[in-house]
Amino acid sequence: MPVISRTATAELRALRRIGDTAPHSAFTDLVRHAETWFCAFREGASHLSEEAAIRVLTSTDGDQWRSAALLEQPGVDLRDPRFVVRPDGRLQLLAAAATGNAPKRFHTVTWLSDDGHRWDGPRPVGEPGVWVWQAAWHDDVMYGVGYATREPRFARLYRSDDGLDLRPVVRTLFSGGYPNESGLVFDPDGTATCLLRRDGDPATAQLGRARPPYREWTWTDLGVRVG
Repeated sequence: MPVISRTATAELRALRRIGDTAPHSAFTDLVRHAETWFCAFREGASHLSEEAAIRVLTSTDGDQWRSAALLEQPGVDLRDPRFVVRPDGRLQLLAAAATGNAPKRFHTVTWLSDDGHRWDGPRPVGEPGVWVWQAAWHDDVMYGVGYATREPRFARLYRSDDGLDLRPVVRTLFSGGYPNESGLVFDPDGTATCLLRRDGDPATAQLGRARPPYREWTWTDLGVRVG
């Protein structure tokens, strides 16, 4: 696989706290939907705790933020919420439900909402032990990349016609170097692009591209770590 070498610069223009009701608030996601900003993040006692909830904040101007929802399950550590804007106009949240002591057991769960305030769920989706990190819709089909939370480590591509029944498209999308968190986007021409984090050896990120039906992928080693 080729390696890309590139340097980019960025400037931080402003920094402001919008939520701090828990001892540990982290793992944010942000989306603009229906002329409103939605921010979701985990609230817990620490980075790893027996229980944690997902807080959803809303803002119309990006300045004033209000709590819209608190999603929680007794005895469950809800982690890393990710928004998905659905073709039917509803919002969807994906997250991991972690239970038990180390090593924790993971299952992907999801909620649906018409307004971002009232959420239906959680519902388990995908396969136990495979964490669907993020998803995106294209041509009325939702695709998501999940990763194995235990050995053997791999990334897996799923698809779903309703966003709830996730079926594998590529069972081993990538292996080697402990692939895990990902971002998935689609170009107007249907090309899929996946940014894939790795934390093993090697730990350099991968950039994958594919055309429909997304069964054959070309991967490029970015030469840097992400995440």
